[in-house]
Amino acid sequence: MKRSRAIFIVAFILIVIIQSFNVELYEANFTTVNKRTILVPRDYQSIQDAIDASSPGDTIIVLPGVYNV
Repeated sequence: MKRSRAIFIVAFILIVIIQSFNVELYEANFTTVNKRTILVPRDYQSIQDAIDASSPGDTIIVLPGVYNV
């Protein structure tokens, strides 16, 4: 009984140590994305111009108004 408990404790400690290395590797590869909010027609006159200027993660807000195709 004591032997199986000791094996369990050692295994648990090893798993915790291994997991801590995995977390550090993940955080080291993490990159942030610069997100912008683009307003139409304040920042760009047309919706298409705002789409063309946007990057992944950006938000385009179309304000009320009349937009022609």
